Amino acid sequence: MKSVRIVFFVFMLILLWVPLLQSTFLVVKSKSLKGAIVPHSKPKFNFKSWFSGEYQSDFEHYLNDTIGFHADLIRLRNQIDFSLYRKCHSFDVEVGKNGYLIATTHLDAHLGKNYSSTAKIDSNIVMLSQLNDTLKKLNKTLLLMFAPSRGAFYLDIAPFWYSTKKIHESDYEHYLKRLANTSINILDYNSWFLQMKSTAKHPLFTKCGIHWSTYGATLAGDSLVKLIEKLRGIDLPDLAIQSIELSDSARNNDADLTEALNLIWPLENDTMAYPTLNYNKEGKTKIKSLFIGDSFFFNIGHTKIPEDAFEEYSFWYYNSSIFSNGQNNGKNIRDIKLVDEILKHDVIAIISTEVTLGDFGWGFIPNAWNVFFNPQDEKIAFFINEIKSQPAWYEEIVQKARKNNISVEAQLYDDAVYMAAQENIK
Repeated sequence: MKSVRIVFFVFMLILLWVPLLQSTFLVVKSKSLKGAIVPHSKPKFNFKSWFSGEYQSDFEHYLNDTIGFHADLIRLRNQIDFSLYRKCHSFDVEVGKNGYLIATTHLDAHLGKNYSSTAKIDSNIVMLSQLNDTLKKLNKTLLLMFAPSRGAFYLDIAPFWYSTKKIHESDYEHYLKRLANTSINILDYNSWFLQMKSTAKHPLFTKCGIHWSTYGATLAGDSLVKLIEKLRGIDLPDLAIQSIELSDSARNNDADLTEALNLIWPLENDTMAYPTLNYNKEGKTKIKSLFIGDSFFFNIGHTKIPEDAFEEYSFWYYNSSIFSNGQNNGKNIRDIKLVDEILKHDVIAIISTEVTLGDFGWGFIPNAWNVFFNPQDEKIAFFINEIKSQPAWYEEIVQKARKNNISVEAQLYDDAVYMAAQENIK
């Protein structure tokens, strides 16, 4: 009996020392946790924080995050809770019917539970309408893209305890209602995906992904190119699906909800479709396109459609970080001149899914409006008169209009807007 107690004591002693040895010598390579996890940094010692107890508390958090096998033990706990109770240790992620993962914030947005503000939406519509009219005069296309809502698409698989009662019209519904009275171009993926839900050949959303599937994003990218062709009366590179590979292994963002759960074993997903695309680029029109939006555009970017369809494209992620195949890649919007970027691009599109419409444009709409209208009308008129009053300057406008194959009036307005905008940002 004594020998058993000794063995048990030695075993417990080793068990207590193993995490310390792992954190010190990294004996076993351990995968880091996924998702929005920010480890606590080692606090700096000072007497003030020591005597207040802040240093000890911060150091405890630091040790907890850096102790050996911390991530592995978190995954073990998560796996046990998920396997036994279907409990998810990830913000907002729940298990719906048939094992489908759902984010309740997306359900909330669809049911109007987090409706933002009628006044805010209506203000955006007014500014967008004025921007749309101005951009048309500059031979540019403004496009609003409503990405599909997982909350609307999978409302029928909501967890049994979640109330699916409609509380209020959603931001998306109010935007559509107000935009119907304008001439602003809209690409409504949300209603289109709902129409295709029962007829699509392959999953448009996956069982374990928050965004549209790679297959769904491919359809979205193709429709985007065709709509731009129609709106601008041009011929862009022709896209064709050469083949489709079916796979049970997720690529791109097709299982991003699973990663956030930090489980030991991955969840079973749908059989997903991954198209191989080819393009006919010979003799096609080259344009530059700007997209401002949420993470749904990343999935279109993964298909390489923007890269192959446009001479240059930029994606301003939440109107902050820039992803581009041009010279601005890796920059922040603080590092560029907004007026230059607006005048540089032929197409300016804003993309958002239902859950992010509360901050639609993320500041781009009022910032772009201010470039042209705060106060710009008087300045534009001033520069038009200035150009007309100086023969040499006016002759430059005439020559530029011929080169750009537009009317002198349109070129005059374009240059006056540019000069006024430059004045506005000084």
